[in-house]
Amino acid sequence: CLARRSGVPSSQFHIP
Repeated sequence: CLARRSGVPSSQFHIP
């Protein structure tokens, strides 16, 4: 659910 917060690629945040 927490993917691409500000401009970080979703690759770093792989949370549902």
